[in-house]
Amino acid sequence: LQADVYKGVINDVIGQVKEAFLDENVDIDVLQQLKKDWEEKLIASNSVDWDGPRYVPPPPLRQMKQPIMTSTTIPPGSTVRIAQNGQVNTTEYCVS
Repeated sequence: LQADVYKGVINDVIGQVKEAFLDENVDIDVLQQLKKDWEEKLIASNSVDWDGPRYVPPPPLRQMKQPIMTSTTIPPGSTVRIAQNGQVNTTEYCVS
């Protein structure tokens, strides 16, 4: 969008002075070179992104390990032992 504004201003100015250049018998190539130099100076100054926004890919997603959740149906009257970190707790639960 910003580049479009700059391009529009440059084209308007060039269009407005074209007749004056022709009236003064200045070669139209001089006007075209002036336009080119103006655009190049804007690009070199980094004040405008002339080519428009560039595609920047998003950073790669890091996969996180998700805990594995399982469910088991336990019949009533069974005893359940809970294991955490590879060790079995001594706490037992009776399912009723």
